[in-house]
Amino acid sequence: VPAWLSRVRRLAAVNGQYLALSLDVYWASGGFAAVRGALAEDAALGRHLAGLGYRVRLLDGAALLASEPHATVGEAWRANARTLLPLLFGSTPLLALALGALILAWVLPPIRLVLDLALALSGSASWAALALGTVEVLLGLAPRWLADRRAGYPRWLVLTQPLALAALVGSGLASLAWFRWRRRVPWRGRSYTVSEAA
Repeated sequence: VPAWLSRVRRLAAVNGQYLALSLDVYWASGGFAAVRGALAEDAALGRHLAGLGYRVRLLDGAALLASEPHATVGEAWRANARTLLPLLFGSTPLLALALGALILAWVLPPIRLVLDLALALSGSASWAALALGTVEVLLGLAPRWLADRRAGYPRWLVLTQPLALAALVGSGLASLAWFRWRRRVPWRGRSYTVSEAA
């Protein structure tokens, strides 16, 4: 994270899995008590710290730390739904834009590739279009493949990327439903009322 960006409140980010700060900063800032009304408290704390003038940085600790925050797919789904809208500043248009970009960049290209293959085999489409679609899909999967390789995950896992991002889109829609229409967010066996502060 660039040094100038780390002090911009709206763009500061903190990952709740691992957070390191001095005890003096924690107490001086009010700690998590200062953001107790937020349902995505880690992101809120990062923005709060940046707003107070502290530098908030994301560092790569993969060589030192490991994490398995969610034991099931359902837990991961609920965690994403709980945090996606708050992470995007509570903005419905911004979340809709992000979800649309995910669909266009990673969900639709593999579907179109399968259709292009079927059309090419039937003679209704050119093999050049199929080759172009293949390059598009491979370029979309490349960042995930590199990240998985660095993390030591199995190579075949990259093939699940379109499904994972389709699930993320579903979580985003659930986030909208919980925050905008139901006004209640379930989390770890409890149900929280969405307030304006949150």
